[in-house]
Amino acid sequence: MDFVAGKNGAGRKPLAELLENPVQFDRIPSDIRAVLGLARLAPSAANSQMWRFGLGEDYRTITVAKPVGYKHFKWEHPDVDIGMCASHIWLGLLEKGYNPKVEVRRDADRAFWIFKLS
Repeated sequence: MDFVAGKNGAGRKPLAELLENPVQFDRIPSDIRAVLGLARLAPSAANSQMWRFGLGEDYRTITVAKPVGYKHFKWEHPDVDIGMCASHIWLGLLEKGYNPKVEVRRDADRAFWIFKLS
């Protein structure tokens, strides 16, 4: 991951800060935490990292979306950034041996990605 980040992830938000429910952080299985760690390193406009990760109670569902109503001060296409982050999740899950089912929905003003693990 550090090689991909180029700067060892410097300037990136910590994973716990990107969770919809930060209390879950200590209970996230290590393979899912590694996948989210890769997704955290995805490029975003002005390094804003506006995405938020949601996790199902059984950690078999992962979601990623921008917060409802999020507006970047300069970049008018934040769902492109969400797509890049989702691609990192998908590739990370494949690398960890999962075969995720992927669904994308429109939710209010945002793209909402859902990964269901088999």
